[in-house]
Amino acid sequence: MVNYPQEFSQFNAILIVCLLLESHPGFYFIPGALPVEEQCRWIKEGDLASFPQPPNRTNHNAIYGPLQDLFAAAKDNKVLIQEKQYRGTNNSEVEIIQNDINVPTWNFFDQLGALSRGVTCKSVPASVLLK
Repeated sequence: MVNYPQEFSQFNAILIVCLLLESHPGFYFIPGALPVEEQCRWIKEGDLASFPQPPNRTNHNAIYGPLQDLFAAAKDNKVLIQEKQYRGTNNSEVEIIQNDINVPTWNFFDQLGALSRGVTCKSVPASVLLK
């Protein structure tokens, strides 16, 4: 039981405890935020696996863009590889600026396929993204 100062007993206020870890900026833990039944529902329905699917945003979006099926890619030992994708017709400077044509895209490949590409590029194992 938590003992609150006397002045809190005058109000019908709800106190929410929010914990943070200094070693992990941006991580907040709110004990008891969801009742046990609600936690079980989220786990049972698989929402925790479907929530990070596009169009929802995750912390990976800023670097890699939307990642489809990250959990499945990690399970299948796939590798995320950076590729340049040119979507324009004449790749004029104006078109590049307007359409973000030269923005690298990231796609999942199996490890064998990643090695057979023969091109040196940035890559990240999908399992690393889940840590």
